[in-house]
Amino acid sequence: MTICVKAKRIALCLLALGWSLSTGAPAAAQTVEEVLKTPCSSNETGSRLWRLNDLGRLIPYEHPVEYRVGQVKFRVPWAFVRTPLSHLNCPQSRDGWLYFFFWMPDRKPPARETNVRLVGHEVYQPPEPGRMRGRDHLVRVVVNPPSKPGERLAWTVPDRIKKAGGVDALPHEFGMLRLPVYGGISDKSASRNWVQLSERQIVSLNCSDRRGTNAPSTCRSYVQTKDPDFDLTIDFLDEHHLKTIDTIDSVRDFLLNWRISAGPL
Repeated sequence: MTICVKAKRIALCLLALGWSLSTGAPAAAQTVEEVLKTPCSSNETGSRLWRLNDLGRLIPYEHPVEYRVGQVKFRVPWAFVRTPLSHLNCPQSRDGWLYFFFWMPDRKPPARETNVRLVGHEVYQPPEPGRMRGRDHLVRVVVNPPSKPGERLAWTVPDRIKKAGGVDALPHEFGMLRLPVYGGISDKSASRNWVQLSERQIVSLNCSDRRGTNAPSTCRSYVQTKDPDFDLTIDFLDEHHLKTIDTIDSVRDFLLNWRISAGPL
């Protein structure tokens, strides 16, 4: 073990024990109220940043975090977004989009001790007490302001339906229209696609079977909602694609419950 490796390990141990690397003294204990008043520290690095994010364990699970997406403000329970303490009070750093995750089918946030991963097979099924494979799975959501008119699903989905022969020519499955499979029905590796046109939303669903690879088989649903008016990207496991509409309805309910301003700011 080199001297550098030893020094790095000692530094991490000191941080875990609550010692300040800059002063060599134990870090002062802070109350929840003091932690929640931490000013925006998005430019912090090194030991200061480590300590701030370590103090994030004191953030109450239900603490409301404000986000703004376009013209709409939301107040989201911290458990769904896990905003680092260094960014907790930085409204500009969260301006424009919202990212959150939740369990289906019970719509609860991940437990505090659950390690939510960004890549690999455990992205959608991280180990958590009481969770059952095949039933429980994480859903990841990104909420964006409306995109440019020419890029919106209101323009692209009707065109896809028309090119596939029209609504009457497409099979209806779990509340959506099944589009032809590129590469032929026998090509199991080909993406499967569905669309939905309704009064309150337009949906484009793409699912991929990646069994036998290092990546999970997943679905991505692009949704244009009409009230509120947003572009959503929703990711979940392919094995639960029959519940796509239920999942989208859950996301809509979250947004309506979290919204604190219904119109332009």
